Amino acid sequence: MATEIQLNIGEKEVISSFANKIGLLMSGGGKLVLTNQRLLFCNRRKTKIHSEYKLSDVLYVGAGRNMNLFAFLLIIPLLINTAIKISLKDGNSLRFVVSDKKQWITLISEFRSKS
Repeated sequence: MATEIQLNIGEKEVISSFANKIGLLMSGGGKLVLTNQRLLFCNRRKTKIHSEYKLSDVLYVGAGRNMNLFAFLLIIPLLINTAIKISLKDGNSLRFVVSDKKQWITLISEFRSKS
């Protein structure tokens, strides 16, 4: 049986919940984990990290649209801000759909300012 992901020394989990990562073509399900140092997107059992981002690399976090190219092409654009959008220093942006969007935005903003 696989064990849960290992955090760095001094790193503590703040919040985690099931999430969908919105990509250009498709969305993928997993768990979004916020620690006091990083934002991690893991598999549902939190045994494998799919992507990770240092909080010091986050420029902006706020509400974003839950839409990918596939939905746009099918003319099913969801024009409401149901996702969280995260802009990174390298110019990339991320979008995740989580159950408590406001709480995630608040916590990421809070811990980003501490990093």
